[in-house]
Amino acid sequence: MTRRHMLEFCGGAAAAGIGAGSGVAAAKPERIKLGVCTYSFNAFQRRLAISMIRQLKVKYVSVKDFHISYYADAGEIARAKAAFQKAGLTIVSGGAIPLQDQDAAALRKYFEYARACGMPMIVVAPTHKTLDTVEKLAGEFDIQVAIHNHGPEDEHFPTPKSVLDAVKGRTRGWGCAWISVIR
Repeated sequence: MTRRHMLEFCGGAAAAGIGAGSGVAAAKPERIKLGVCTYSFNAFQRRLAISMIRQLKVKYVSVKDFHISYYADAGEIARAKAAFQKAGLTIVSGGAIPLQDQDAAALRKYFEYARACGMPMIVVAPTHKTLDTVEKLAGEFDIQVAIHNHGPEDEHFPTPKSVLDAVKGRTRGWGCAWISVIR
């Protein structure tokens, strides 16, 4: 099943009200947290992106490095985080972060960044060779990890199944993330 088909199915199921009496459990509305990935606003500086997100009346954001840079110092990260909080937005994740360097110290910097930003989860683009180090760091920093597969052209994780196969048997806190735009 492609990402497009999955989204169409889920959208259709929601519209049709699948769940009541169908044998398929319906999601409880109070458990759904609708948010925005700031990548959708990558052409705009942080202040304008936050303003636009507030107009959408959502509370949750997944922050892309356009809006809080990986290379920012601690003061700038604190100011950026505070700007989201002041706007009533909760940072729930960040990424997709390219965790492809085999040097553990290089990967550690991304986890330190995520912790400083207050991200309980990061969306990542690792390789099979970096998964063990990523898993160790995720446990150390108590940050959940969701692998973002970029579709058939992704040499490491071309499908959601390839992600699920790679994380099978690993510690709790792994998942698969799809960040897609329906065209």
